[in-house]
Amino acid sequence: MSALNKKTKDLLKRYLTGERNRFTDKVSFIIRDTIKVIGVMGHPAISFAIFYDDLLAPKTGGTGHTMEVCVQCQVPYIDQNVWEKWLIET
Repeated sequence: MSALNKKTKDLLKRYLTGERNRFTDKVSFIIRDTIKVIGVMGHPAISFAIFYDDLLAPKTGGTGHTMEVCVQCQVPYIDQNVWEKWLIET
């Protein structure tokens, strides 16, 4: 999944060939967040996700990447626009 993302594809290649700098260091987080969605070795894929997103720059950065993985894997998700209303209603 991370290799399919235009923004992370090159970074992933550079990281896997051993390049380390302030940009490629973030790849481990991208891989971690992808695995959280798709699962790995005995850990099942998720069926639903809850995010706290930056509403001034929604669906960007690592959270945005993970949201995109959810979209690609057809995993429904919500952000605080939804779950904060639940807190107010209870």
